[in-house]
Amino acid sequence: MKDKSKNKRPKLLIIDKEQFGQLTDLFKWCEYLRDDYDITVLSAKHGRQIVHLDGIKVIYAPFKFPYMIRGIIFLLNAIYLSAGFKGAVIVEYFKGCSAIKLMCPWKKMIVDVRTFSIEADEAFRIKADRMLCKECRHFDLVSAITCGIGDKIGLDTVRILPLGADVISDEVKKYDEKLRILYVGTFINRNIDVMVRGIKMFVERHPELPMTVDIVGDGLPGSLDELKNLSKELCLDSVVTFHGYIPLTQIKPFFDQCNVGLSFVPVTSYYEHQPPTKTFEYIRSGLFCIATETGANKEIINDDNGILIQDTADGLCEGLERYLLKRYEISESRVRESLQDHNWKSISKNYLVQIIEELSQS
Repeated sequence: MKDKSKNKRPKLLIIDKEQFGQLTDLFKWCEYLRDDYDITVLSAKHGRQIVHLDGIKVIYAPFKFPYMIRGIIFLLNAIYLSAGFKGAVIVEYFKGCSAIKLMCPWKKMIVDVRTFSIEADEAFRIKADRMLCKECRHFDLVSAITCGIGDKIGLDTVRILPLGADVISDEVKKYDEKLRILYVGTFINRNIDVMVRGIKMFVERHPELPMTVDIVGDGLPGSLDELKNLSKELCLDSVVTFHGYIPLTQIKPFFDQCNVGLSFVPVTSYYEHQPPTKTFEYIRSGLFCIATETGANKEIINDDNGILIQDTADGLCEGLERYLLKRYEISESRVRESLQDHNWKSISKNYLVQIIEELSQS
């Protein structure tokens, strides 16, 4: 016999041009709201491993077309689904997404902004950010990851939908034994080569120190091979291992075995208000976090859970030196407890549900 109560759940459509499972935030919203909402996700395939989540209906737009045609097909699919959808619609911002709202003006929609442009080219970045702000005006509500980003959008319709993290690993962490470093994240615009050179400097200072470095992620085509070649040139093959992209659902073993997490984000104006997901995830899983001193990381890192560093090879090396001096004093419980309120369940059921309910009442 079917559970009739589940059929009465309000419907929710989430539109994301990235592949489902790639954006941690969206995946976690779905995970914690799937019993409260009948959720459909429109996604695009980007050649990554397909991620499944029980209770979530994922529709993939066709992938095997040239880039421009794929974009048009995705947009047409989004408009078609939105037009007849009997529930709230959340659009994860992408360039041109306002066309969905303009073609379906009767539909109540939220646009979610996780980030402004992080392109290194200033002129391109300014143009992209202006476009984002302009497109946000068309939506009923705007959710933004931080107050800094919300202020930059500058609309009365902005609501804050912050970043969080689940406990990925419950394994006991010991900091006075082998140094096991973990980096998880994209390679795009992150200067991972600088991070690798910083590791080399530290290894040269402590050749007898037992340590491993696991680097999980990838970037533009060819970037992973370039970094592997750099590591080989620096004779780091016995220390550094590149694992490529690993789905969120398979990341736990790395968090289990490591005791230090690297949150290596360039210290620039366009990363200032972008809190890295992994900073939260490292700390909530008991990894002591060595993080570059962006404005966002400054709000997260304290004496109990990490060390702030410059975004240079020297800065990383010095940060690891400070860790060696501090490691016997680190308390795993204080590391974990420092961000215990930043969990995805609370953010999904409180912040996001409140925004959806406001949209429904508007």
